[in-house]
Amino acid sequence: MSRGRGVAQPDGRHQMLRKKALVVLLPLLFMGYLMACGGEESRPIDGTPTARPAFGREAPGWRQVRTDFGVTDSEIKLGQTNALSGSVSFPQLTTAMRAYFEKVNREDGGVCGRRIDLVAEDDQFSPTASLEKARKLVLQDQVVALVGDVGTAPVTAQVQFVNDPNGDGRKDDGVPHLLVITGASAFNDPDRFPWTSGFNPSYSIEAPAMARYIEENSQRLAGKSPTEVRVGVLYQNDDLGGESLAAFREAFRGRIVSTQSYEATAPDINSQLANLRAASPDVVVLFSTPRAATLALRYMKSSGWNVKAVLDYPNGVGSVQGALGQDADAMRGASFSVYMMDPAVDGEKAPMREHVRIMQQYGGPPSQTFSVYGQGVAEIMVEILKIACQRGDMTRKGIMDAHDQVQGFHPSLAQEGVTVTLGPRDRRAFESITMIEIQPDGSARVAGTYGR
Repeated sequence: MSRGRGVAQPDGRHQMLRKKALVVLLPLLFMGYLMACGGEESRPIDGTPTARPAFGREAPGWRQVRTDFGVTDSEIKLGQTNALSGSVSFPQLTTAMRAYFEKVNREDGGVCGRRIDLVAEDDQFSPTASLEKARKLVLQDQVVALVGDVGTAPVTAQVQFVNDPNGDGRKDDGVPHLLVITGASAFNDPDRFPWTSGFNPSYSIEAPAMARYIEENSQRLAGKSPTEVRVGVLYQNDDLGGESLAAFREAFRGRIVSTQSYEATAPDINSQLANLRAASPDVVVLFSTPRAATLALRYMKSSGWNVKAVLDYPNGVGSVQGALGQDADAMRGASFSVYMMDPAVDGEKAPMREHVRIMQQYGGPPSQTFSVYGQGVAEIMVEILKIACQRGDMTRKGIMDAHDQVQGFHPSLAQEGVTVTLGPRDRRAFESITMIEIQPDGSARVAGTYGR
């Protein structure tokens, strides 16, 4: 019997033979799939075959080292807390760190013959959640170190625990708490927090540098002498904004005519901006993060407020440009504080092209400010691990001791001539900033470098 256009239908005997064939073939196909998955090659995102490196005692560069937590013969386990979701979030930093670590794993054989793994926990920028996640990473996951934890308020919530996880008042059994992403000066205090170090310049370095920049360029920015310049300040209502404002007040010789605070999660800041405008400043300084900076620049553009904006380094050029989208021309005339290269400014430089390759090949985010920060943190961490391996000690204390041996290291995406030196009394990776100005045609001009 046939149906349709003369296509013969299988009878019962043919159906039975087909079922038997499937019973034989399916296991063979599955075995072939497993062999393919476990083969000697894997493919990065760009599809290029890459030999899967071996880790462990047989790996090139493997060394016997002292260990306690988070380091095995084949793995180095690091931890991080970051706002991976929520209204204030920085997932690109974590993704970029993982991409760079994977580049080191794939192309360099890891460190000390061991692959680097990063366990990241989402704290949604909540201090309470940050402490909870840090406790999990230390006590449950037993990472050898925390690296690149993000945000002043979240880091403040966890710093006591990480430096004294047993709660016994002793500071000799902490957990390396390295290269935290906050400029709060409290985290460059080895007497109180001997296991903690900072990545970016402290606000007490940046704010005076911004004040000096305005004073040195007062005629060009405002047509006035340094002591006559009128400045308004928009600042985030936390340690970022508060510490920056205090340091700026102390350093600035001109007139501060208005200061307006806002909450990090506020839906809009129009009232604060209107108050600033009413004070008729020549320059508006922003101690903020990209969301507020974007709102401020859009407000200035839409309202026709022709005022000079000077933004702190949490407002990376690329991040603000991306957030502004079709309103990116609102950045023209603004000045930005930076301490590393920025994709929007340095996109054609060889280190930035290599950064783009790494991010694309190993699952990183599109190149932007926080991807640069992420790779910078990861590069310094790899240097610390290499020193620990050479010293034969990858215990938590060994990692901390290795951190204090970093001397004259130049992260590939740092500004030209900038190096990182760390030590028992120096727990801040970067200590200088560069001011760049966005020109009317959208290009960038370097206006000077300030700091230590």
